[in-house]
Amino acid sequence: MQGDKVAFVRGPGGSGETKPLLGQHPSPWEIWVADIDTGAASVWWQSSTTLRGSYPSTNGGANLNWTANGELVFLSYEDGWPHLYQLTESQKTQLTKGKLMVEYVRMDITGSQILFSANQGDEPKDIDRKHLGKIDLENGELTWPTSVQGIETFPVMLSDGLRVAW
Repeated sequence: MQGDKVAFVRGPGGSGETKPLLGQHPSPWEIWVADIDTGAASVWWQSSTTLRGSYPSTNGGANLNWTANGELVFLSYEDGWPHLYQLTESQKTQLTKGKLMVEYVRMDITGSQILFSANQGDEPKDIDRKHLGKIDLENGELTWPTSVQGIETFPVMLSDGLRVAW
């Protein structure tokens, strides 16, 4: 919820038919924003109806978060990898790029930074590790605040807004 607005995810209803257990089936979805006072709602974004457009299966699903300036951050597989996007009513911007999987997404208390884990790094073994990423949502700057050779997950911004725990 952001002020007098609420964002939510909506998917199509089913037909009641059972689907075969084997095989993959697209699961399209949309991001809607509603005005709490009037109840009026509109679609801010909708996925494709392909497998890549399906609802994310990573930790947190869509990971829908309001920013401090009233934009939304969400996760989508639309380019083949789970990446973060920033969304206004009329524009979408991709925040993370490359062959990496974003997960364990957390917004800081101010709504101006978003933290996440991703299998990104300089060493060949980093494809199997998780490192912490941080995006300043005011300028879109992506940084990797840690350089541990282990696995870094479940990031949380501490109350001073400077330090990160994981």
